[in-house]
Amino acid sequence: MRQKIERYLENFQKVISLDDMNDFHSLSKDELFTKLLDNAIIKQNISIENNQILTEILKPLEEKRKLSIEERADIEYFFQHLRKGFDSLDNGILYRLSKLLLEDSIEQNDLNKIVEGIYYFSYYEYVLQSLFPREERACSWDKILEYEERYDQLTTEGKKIFLRCYGNRILSKEYSFELHKEIYDFIAHKKEIDPNPDIPYDTYLFVIDKNICSGIETIRSADVTGQPVSEALIQGVYTSACRIYDDIAKVSSTSFPVYQEYVYSYHAIRFHRHMISIDEFLTELKRLTEVKEEYTLQQKTSAIVKMNAYWIYYLRYKYNSPEEIKKEIDSTVHEILNFIRTIKPSDYTRSMNSNMLSFLQTISTYYPYDFLEDLFIKTTTKRHTPTLIHTLSVAEISKILTESMLAKKPEFFLGILEHYSLEDIQIHKQEIIDLSYKMGIMHDIGKYYCIPVITINYRKLEEAEFQTIKQHPFCGYRLAKNSVPDPICDAMLYHHLWHNQKGGYPMNNAPTINQPLIDILSIADSIDAAVDFLGRSYAKRKTLRDLVDEFQNFKDTRYSKDVIELFDNPILFNRIETFLNEGRHEIGYKAFCKEV
Repeated sequence: MRQKIERYLENFQKVISLDDMNDFHSLSKDELFTKLLDNAIIKQNISIENNQILTEILKPLEEKRKLSIEERADIEYFFQHLRKGFDSLDNGILYRLSKLLLEDSIEQNDLNKIVEGIYYFSYYEYVLQSLFPREERACSWDKILEYEERYDQLTTEGKKIFLRCYGNRILSKEYSFELHKEIYDFIAHKKEIDPNPDIPYDTYLFVIDKNICSGIETIRSADVTGQPVSEALIQGVYTSACRIYDDIAKVSSTSFPVYQEYVYSYHAIRFHRHMISIDEFLTELKRLTEVKEEYTLQQKTSAIVKMNAYWIYYLRYKYNSPEEIKKEIDSTVHEILNFIRTIKPSDYTRSMNSNMLSFLQTISTYYPYDFLEDLFIKTTTKRHTPTLIHTLSVAEISKILTESMLAKKPEFFLGILEHYSLEDIQIHKQEIIDLSYKMGIMHDIGKYYCIPVITINYRKLEEAEFQTIKQHPFCGYRLAKNSVPDPICDAMLYHHLWHNQKGGYPMNNAPTINQPLIDILSIADSIDAAVDFLGRSYAKRKTLRDLVDEFQNFKDTRYSKDVIELFDNPILFNRIETFLNEGRHEIGYKAFCKEV
């Protein structure tokens, strides 16, 4: 089995190297697409081979067969080598593998392996559900409670992992002072009766107090909405923040991003308890944005991006108008953007990605839509070129379909925007075409949240990964809803919902007046996804004729009959086919080799 595992890992590293696009910028258009096509074929072959190897590796676990010592060692070797710390490049497979390993450990009643299994399975479960609303998460950290009475039987390493599991339960729940107290009391008691020098202080510190940041978010949100917050919660956060702040010198230097977060929380709770003024608080936040010479890239990102985002957020407590805030933050925002553009796509971690998105969400209140649209596109260019190619292609197809529909059946658009009449539609034709294009550009913004979680494009998605991907409409909507026009918000939220609202996702949403534009976008999205062999090399590329024939089976269910019937026009059909064969390559060349 070890030989097969080594082959799988070798293939896996090959895929990663093929996706490193840093050397593509000097290529001509023909050279680029020859290279991309060659890479796609290699990835397709790797997909076939690795799927077969994975089936063989997992077969004993899938069949619930008792593993030999050698088999278990091989599978654990595979698991550890497939990981990259906590920024794994294949969370979907690790989720499936950790679940099977946990089930085997329970079957064998190996306590230390069970605790380790709960930890890893719950972690990857959490990663794949991290985009879900909290009330929809079903993480398994609580399984550790079944083994609470056997804590003393664990090895030192087992105890470390148990403590992390015990505290991590807060990650999948709303902030709760009662839960926080239970966690603190348990771990403080264990530390007191078993002061194990091999369990670092960081373990106790992070497990006991990691949820103070969630508490701060609850208090901060309550300030905005006017909702009451219990004194117990405020006091609990304050007590924890003071404890962390007093003990920060005991935290290892590798924990600087967390250190910054805890110092922020300490000053934030003091501000919310009216112990320091807003000016004093803002001064402390600015200190946290300073970069030290020894900082790693992740530590720099935490300081420059995340701490500045907090600083920008709290300016609302000092200034009365968005205009005043924008004037104050403008130079800082551009400094942050310049820093973000220096980060290579391959250097991003999940934490860094989260920092950047929080920053974008924070500034979206203060900048006009045109600035934000340009910013989103350039950020995509720097970070995930296949997504950029897809969005630009969908935008172009949407534009072509909208032009054709306006010429053939303008009444299709009745009621859109400001309840347009037929006369309004005739007057605002170009505005409608431009809007359709912008909806295509922005519809997949929520994918930026998914990129660090779903990073593999050489195989079909695991079911758990697909459930995560289904969150991207909500993610895009939450990111941009404060600054983006309603029709474009509709595009982000509804582009995977069926025309008749009886399929797709998200379900249970009221129809929008901009449904005609969504209908066009949905077909454009499906067309580009189906012809994309370069970005989805595990799938066979379909022709436009194949797709149009398939669309006939979904008239007025998944897709609008009126949009499907546009393809009866050979001129339109040929125009889109030409774009797919030539225009899409031009977009790809610009995206890979030029600044879009």
